[in-house]
Amino acid sequence: MLTSYSTRKIFKLKQFALGIAGAFSIGYEYYNSIIDDFNKIQFYDTGLYNTLKRFIAYLDEKYPASLFPERKSNTFLGGGYVNGRPEIIGIDSLRVKLQYSGTIFSDSNVLKYAGLEIKKEGALYEKIENTIYNYANGENKKNTIGGPISIVLITPKNKLIWKKNNFSNKNYKSLNEFYEAVKNGKVKMHYLVPNGKEIFLKNARH
Repeated sequence: MLTSYSTRKIFKLKQFALGIAGAFSIGYEYYNSIIDDFNKIQFYDTGLYNTLKRFIAYLDEKYPASLFPERKSNTFLGGGYVNGRPEIIGIDSLRVKLQYSGTIFSDSNVLKYAGLEIKKEGALYEKIENTIYNYANGENKKNTIGGPISIVLITPKNKLIWKKNNFSNKNYKSLNEFYEAVKNGKVKMHYLVPNGKEIFLKNARH
């Protein structure tokens, strides 16, 4: 199971799921189109780690970090089943491999909020969402969550089942289209600085 928030950052990468932390685009290309292009190349490997490595090599070739420094903010989190066993593998901006099995928490402190939240009524996925918000509030990280949370379940056959997908209704095809949506108040945004909207609109205009 992978979760994302603020913008759509969970995608199908070959037969696996891919969650992306950090920048949601490279230059003027959104990750959804970059991943669509990667999925079209004739590469297939049954291993999750090899698939992630090949994807990063693809990024290095087409979008080198020397020309696209925003790539340095990305961490890639792949999830899926390999030989019937769940795997979650992360690769950070320094190419350090982080391996987990079945579940992942971004910080061990989140466990105490999960322990509190599990006593409340509601569906499992509501508890997951509430736990993330409680964790952010308790650790003074509210500003890192900018909107609704998406949750995808990965089946043993690597089928992705969306349990919450608040970003499926509107996928902006260009940065200019997204710029207009933000400018006209059609997108809910949280800014970390008082003049964040003005700074965004100034830099996003092209």
